[in-house]
Amino acid sequence: MFKRRTLGFLLSFLLIYTAVFGSMPVQFAKAETDTAPAIANVVGDFQSKIGDSDWNINSDKTVMTYKGNGFYEFTTPVALPAGDYEYKVALNHSWEGGGVPSQGNLSLHLDSDSVVTFYYNYNTSSVTDSTKYTPIPEEKLPRIVGTIQSAIGAGDDWKPETSTAIMRDYKFNNVYEYTANVPKGYYEFKVTLGPSWDINYGLNGEQNGPNIPLNVAYDTKITFYYDSVSHNIWTDYNPPLTGPDNNIYYDDLKHDTHDPFFRSPFGAIKTGDTVTLRIQAKNHDLESAKISYWDDIKKTRTEVPMYKIGQSPDGQYEYWEVKLSFDYPTRIWYYFILKDGTKTAYYGDNDEQLGGVGKATDTVNKDFELTVYDKNLDTPDWMKGAVMYQIFPDRFYNGDPLNDRLKEYSRGFDPVEYHDDWYDLPDNPNDKDKPGYTGDGIWNNDFFGGDLQGINDKLDYLKNLGISVIYLNPIFQSPSNHRYDTTDYTKIDELLGDLDTFKTLMKEAHARGIKVILDGVFNHTSDDSIYFDRYGKYLDNELGAYQAWKQGDQSKSPYGDWYEIKPDGTYEGWWGFDSLPVIRQINGSEYNVKSWADFIINNPNAISKYWLNPDGDKDAGADGWRLDVANEIAHDFWVHFRAAINTVKPNAPMIAELWGDASLDLLGDSFNSVMNYLFRNAVIDFILDKQFDDGNVVHNPIDAAKLDQRLMSIYERYPLPVFYSTMNLLGSHDTMRILTVFGYNSANENQNSQEAKDLAVKRLKLAAILQMGYPGMPSIYYGDEAGQSGGKDPDNRRTFSWGREDKDLQDFFKKVVNIRNENQVLKTGDLETLYANGDVYAFGRRIINGKDVFGNSYPDSVAIVVINKGEAKSVQIDTTKFVRDGVAFTDALSGKTYTVRDGQIVVEVVALDGAILISDPGQNLTAPQPITDLKAVSGNGQVDLSWSAVDRAVSYNIYRSTVKGGLYEKIASNVTQITYIDTDVTNGLKYVYSVTAVDSDGNESALSNEVEAYPAFSIGWAGNMNQVDTHVIGVNNPVEVYAEIWAEGLTDKPGQGENMIAQLGYRYIGDGGQDATRNKVEGVEINKDWTWVDARYVGDSGNNDKYMAKFVPDMVGTWEYIMRFSSNQGQDWTYTKGPDGKTDEAKQFIVVPSNDVEPPTALGLQQPGIESSRVTLNWSLSTDNVAIYGYEIYKSLSETGPFVKIATVADTVYNYVDTDVVNGKVYYYKVVAVDTSFNRTASNIVKATPDIIPIKVIFNVTVPDYTPDDGANIAGNFHDAFWNPSAHQMTKTGPNTYSITLTLNEGTQLEYKYARGSWDKVEKGEYGEEIANRKITVVNQGSNTMVVNDTVQRWRDLPIYIYSPKDNTTVDANTNEIEIKGNTYKGAKVTINDESFVQQENGVFTKVVPLEYGVNTTKIHVEPSGDKNNELTKDITITVIREEPVQEKEPTPTPESEPAPMPEPQPTPTPEPQPSAIMAL
Repeated sequence: MFKRRTLGFLLSFLLIYTAVFGSMPVQFAKAETDTAPAIANVVGDFQSKIGDSDWNINSDKTVMTYKGNGFYEFTTPVALPAGDYEYKVALNHSWEGGGVPSQGNLSLHLDSDSVVTFYYNYNTSSVTDSTKYTPIPEEKLPRIVGTIQSAIGAGDDWKPETSTAIMRDYKFNNVYEYTANVPKGYYEFKVTLGPSWDINYGLNGEQNGPNIPLNVAYDTKITFYYDSVSHNIWTDYNPPLTGPDNNIYYDDLKHDTHDPFFRSPFGAIKTGDTVTLRIQAKNHDLESAKISYWDDIKKTRTEVPMYKIGQSPDGQYEYWEVKLSFDYPTRIWYYFILKDGTKTAYYGDNDEQLGGVGKATDTVNKDFELTVYDKNLDTPDWMKGAVMYQIFPDRFYNGDPLNDRLKEYSRGFDPVEYHDDWYDLPDNPNDKDKPGYTGDGIWNNDFFGGDLQGINDKLDYLKNLGISVIYLNPIFQSPSNHRYDTTDYTKIDELLGDLDTFKTLMKEAHARGIKVILDGVFNHTSDDSIYFDRYGKYLDNELGAYQAWKQGDQSKSPYGDWYEIKPDGTYEGWWGFDSLPVIRQINGSEYNVKSWADFIINNPNAISKYWLNPDGDKDAGADGWRLDVANEIAHDFWVHFRAAINTVKPNAPMIAELWGDASLDLLGDSFNSVMNYLFRNAVIDFILDKQFDDGNVVHNPIDAAKLDQRLMSIYERYPLPVFYSTMNLLGSHDTMRILTVFGYNSANENQNSQEAKDLAVKRLKLAAILQMGYPGMPSIYYGDEAGQSGGKDPDNRRTFSWGREDKDLQDFFKKVVNIRNENQVLKTGDLETLYANGDVYAFGRRIINGKDVFGNSYPDSVAIVVINKGEAKSVQIDTTKFVRDGVAFTDALSGKTYTVRDGQIVVEVVALDGAILISDPGQNLTAPQPITDLKAVSGNGQVDLSWSAVDRAVSYNIYRSTVKGGLYEKIASNVTQITYIDTDVTNGLKYVYSVTAVDSDGNESALSNEVEAYPAFSIGWAGNMNQVDTHVIGVNNPVEVYAEIWAEGLTDKPGQGENMIAQLGYRYIGDGGQDATRNKVEGVEINKDWTWVDARYVGDSGNNDKYMAKFVPDMVGTWEYIMRFSSNQGQDWTYTKGPDGKTDEAKQFIVVPSNDVEPPTALGLQQPGIESSRVTLNWSLSTDNVAIYGYEIYKSLSETGPFVKIATVADTVYNYVDTDVVNGKVYYYKVVAVDTSFNRTASNIVKATPDIIPIKVIFNVTVPDYTPDDGANIAGNFHDAFWNPSAHQMTKTGPNTYSITLTLNEGTQLEYKYARGSWDKVEKGEYGEEIANRKITVVNQGSNTMVVNDTVQRWRDLPIYIYSPKDNTTVDANTNEIEIKGNTYKGAKVTINDESFVQQENGVFTKVVPLEYGVNTTKIHVEPSGDKNNELTKDITITVIREEPVQEKEPTPTPESEPAPMPEPQPTPTPEPQPSAIMAL
């Protein structure tokens, strides 16, 4: 190894190297070659200069040459004329990619005609050209040379000609880089230019300079950098930290709820069980860590300290741990508070709150969820893994035509619409204005004749299909076809049958092994019911509540107290529907309405019990309830409901209709299942692969990894018995038909092509494979298996198409359902994700060692379910930790066979298809029993393991970690003895071992008991501790203590002995008399216990290592101190010895007062206000004759003490927030001013009782600058305005900002969105896509307030906005062009007058258009580009009038001046004589 080379040595080396090798040919490193990831071409206004057309994105003339490593080049074939140009890079002849953002063309300036080379890097999206950048030639590229070469597989050490660690400038910024995985160790290196020593750079960028040292403490990835301008060389390696640096490395923090190492056990826990929570940080980064959790049941927040438990095997990370246990059911929301010096970080759930890996933030953000459920919670065994079939009775089958028209009226006196044709479409009043509509325009009053007898007639069909549970939509008397508006809970609706028909159906179903679930609607009744009787139809019965109200005395009705009818006759209707009067609550619960509670729950024949056991005949009764709008009824009502039905059929299903996270309702006192719409939405989002609004939710495409995360979030939140009994549906009476969601609707001419049907059926089959292979109770909505289609309600309630079924789809469903029924492993086998990447999702199910996930005995079996929503492909699935090599499988769908080899199984999946692999019967899948008595003995440089032999074991595998509970690495396999010696250890480190037993077939047992070991050098002696002299008290006058340690083989080497721990202990032991009173605090007990602080290595002393530590005594009097050392992580300590070298010796010294004996002035501590989960202290400042050092905060549970110091703050801080409190508990506080001589003055004592108090939540939102003046609203799951987009109007606080303050309870889990008064004007994402609901957990951030700052990217109704010009703008005749300035979403294709471009960023765009004289019409169209599916399109027409030029009149010409002509003289004419009149006579 070359170490600390000098420049002279290097020159000598180079001379020798040149003499020996100088005449030999140089072998240049060959540039790495690979496949071009895309076609890149340069596009710009220079193209016309090379015989192309400008901005021709489809040009083949400017296609760049791929050079490898992501680099592309293009050189113009001719010189470009001098001038200015713009350009950018396009990928695959599209604007979807490239190296520069939208509207950011790169500029090119040429002073003279020049050939130009353009450069692009695909990996960094960097672009430049030869006018700005000159790369180092390939043959001179920098490379790393040194002792590190062999360690990173980059050639022979110190040989540049063999180095493959060639550095490249990926960002065209003259910084060249190379990344490698570097093992732990000490290295030295330099950088050479090219494959020789001719030009090399070392430490500090000095040419021919010293070697650069690199001490790597753990295996890690390191990037090396070389600046070709300054020649500086550096790396991004972060060495281990040694103490607080007021910084926390966010990227190294990790808590993963889906990883048992970070949260164990996985998922929801039972009451009384302990959950272990861990968080990872960069090693030595955190000074402290604690967990803060909110208890949904107790409504309290608690903080619990965490403890460091060790480091990762590579030394890169440290781990902190806390254990929690709860003896009552609850839901916990937790996050981590992490501190290092003055820095505080918070680590909570990811933004979507799906669990898994979380996120670090500067402030409290999202909480992780933990469910604690009653250990007695269970579901019937028949429910776990059953296959359910949901039936809408009127539309399934008509078994008794005689009851088809028994109803005279529907609601009130509305007519009944009876269908003569079974295959008619349901009447949809939304279509009443469309041609061909034949309905009566009334909702839900049309009937087809389906009945209970029809269901009875088809029981064999259902049995043959594989159904084991039927869920019936409501069957009690009702005016509507859906029957969610009950008229009489005690009667079967006459159109469906009667009590006898019901009993017969129940018995016939039970005889076939089919259970039946009824639909219970107990939030409201019909206004046309015997209980309310709005229309006076039941006056012959007991008086209805409404009729009693009309008579002026509502109490005259036995049902009068069920409803709250106001003096004006109005009442609360479910979601505002007056047809559905709501059962009122007293003191927050319907159960407190006694007559209602008795009728539904308490009476011997109460409705909840009667229909499970009609007339005492359980076999003639149903088996459980599905309960409508469960979250809109008080929880304690359901608690009593559960208790009631348990008296008839214990653990009978109570399936809640809940659309979101139902964990709070699944704790064990009421519901034990839920309609799993979360499952449905995740499956659709994955398979549909485009954005789609199904009327209930907007689906957005996700990949397999996101699908797994969403499914795992359900798994971890729900109690295990519930998870295996959830109603995993793809459709229901409240959703669009699944086949129509997938693209086919037989009644819609735009969706009824054969091509659309074929695709939709493939998608449905794929969904069914996942559904039938997954834990839970898969539910089929009647007719889905037969190809039934249909849009939103009521179209989703078409009649079953008997005689017109899709037989192929029916056969497929029958096959896949029966595969599930025939393989218990698909019902109650455990679950493990095996592959989740891109289009392919695969999960495994196992029953091994003869036990299913609930501990029930079944034969061993393993299943692997694979679904592929994309093109055909071969998938390699890692099975190393799932099933042993050699296990053979058969695909139950295709019959193909597979075998596990080398820890993986390779599955061929065709496009839009899947597989259900079932292990072949008869194979040995039972592992030996785990070892229970593993022992470890630590030694110097080794650990000896031993255990007892296990039956059937032929060998053993040895696993090692550095922390308990995980991170195990297999260090030995095929060990045939029952002992093992591990010599590959480092003294001074902690190791954890576990051993597994393996049988002859390769089945491996579970891990054994864990044992810890601490190999170490033996410490021979510690001593030479200095004597501290009499010491003057003062905050800036620390005591320094030195001591030495000797351990043979460790300290006798130069430098610090590895992994030695040294600590200084000190304590106050003597009363300092009257002088000490100035240092004391009344009510505070003097601590005389040892305090230990770490000491640091300060050098060698012969064969000893010398350590030093400091501390500052804060009391006058006698102090005692001692040093101790450990070479095995504190398992054993060696204390400093006295002169005899044998006896532990602590030394003493005296602390005396300083010249400052005047205490600080008194300070006033203010009375804190009441806050939830915190106490905020404020005090007035104190002064001192010298200086205030700081303030100490003390806390007690009693006014008289003892008080305990909980914090010290600086002299400039006059407040403190104590979050380590419990609501409802009383605390006492005092604050003590401390000067620089530790003279102390205490404040008054204040009493504080934190308690639950509403939090003022301030929502601030920034909206797009083009937002209209119609304002902004916040809509969400607020109790006073449930998802109402026009409620909660926000106040405008700035040009583009709005705010609103709402009062909410701490711990509230809020989901919300911003809108402008309507869902048509709801916020959208930057691509114009639908976004998930925003989520927050309400917390007290101080002063009972919480501030939430949000930004709206876009609005649904404004996919494009034009700032200028405004429509009908007039410009003068001299304006020959105008700039269109607009704003649109990222990925939008914008067309302006037939010219299109794709918007690369969400925001502003500009486009110049020419203008002609007169009226100019600019047509603007926006639509999604490529495969974007946000469906945001809009057309805008803008008229711009360019004035005509003014036509000037020609002036009248003025002739040149000429003299006027003079006329020639003319003789005056003499007239001829005329005779006079006289003469004439």
